[in-house]
Amino acid sequence: MLDRSRIPENYHGLAKRAEGDKKSALKAAVRLFCIQCYGWNAGEARRCEATGCPLYAQNLRVFRRGVPDSEAGSVDLAAGASVQAEAADRAAERG
Repeated sequence: MLDRSRIPENYHGLAKRAEGDKKSALKAAVRLFCIQCYGWNAGEARRCEATGCPLYAQNLRVFRRGVPDSEAGSVDLAAGASVQAEAADRAAERG
């Protein structure tokens, strides 16, 4: 379950969709992760070029441009969790 107190209010709907059980939940979760990674700036997340990120292939820009799943690659959720943990550590260090 997501801690909504750490998510800006305008992204609560996206967080709710990410917790769902529909096929779109993965897409919402990746969007939420990427936006959070860029300091809650969706525009910057769309322009992400962090090719080393395990979620890069599933990033917003992939979904927006309609790249087929066969070209997008698979999602490594364990690696994504470690990247998210690293991002959280960086945010905590910043204050």
